[in-house]
Amino acid sequence: MKLQVKEVNIGADERFVICFNPEAAERDAAVRGWLIAQLTAKIDGSDKLSVTKRAELRGG
Repeated sequence: MKLQVKEVNIGADERFVICFNPEAAERDAAVRGWLIAQLTAKIDGSDKLSVTKRAELRGG
């Protein structure tokens, strides 16, 4: 793992230290892709469901 660190000055006496972990970014992208696929599968066709079934999907 190669952590990348960068200092960004935003004013005379203010700064941010930004860290980037490429492995974590890759893992996070995979998780986002999985979540989007899961949500898309649940949402697709939901407009054709009954009011009761739609309420079940949203947990209400």
